[in-house]
Amino acid sequence: MMNANCAVVKEICPICGQGRLLVAVDDSMRKDFFVLCEDCESEWDSPDTASDMEMATRDKYKFLKYATVEDVVGSLWEKFILNK
Repeated sequence: MMNANCAVVKEICPICGQGRLLVAVDDSMRKDFFVLCEDCESEWDSPDTASDMEMATRDKYKFLKYATVEDVVGSLWEKFILNK
């Protein structure tokens, strides 16, 4: 399985119904987290909004990498991780 060690926040994307929603890292100076569908590449600002289809965006963030569970541990996003 691709992206096996990535931090998962939702098992099924509400947009495409196929991909998982993973924590991704924005390629900016701040290296902020965002939620990204591994299949259709829909994005959300946070796990709180990741079930809302109207909050999804495309190309708002510049993808750097998928975050691992270890990357997220200790952050406010840790409580949303399904595979810790």
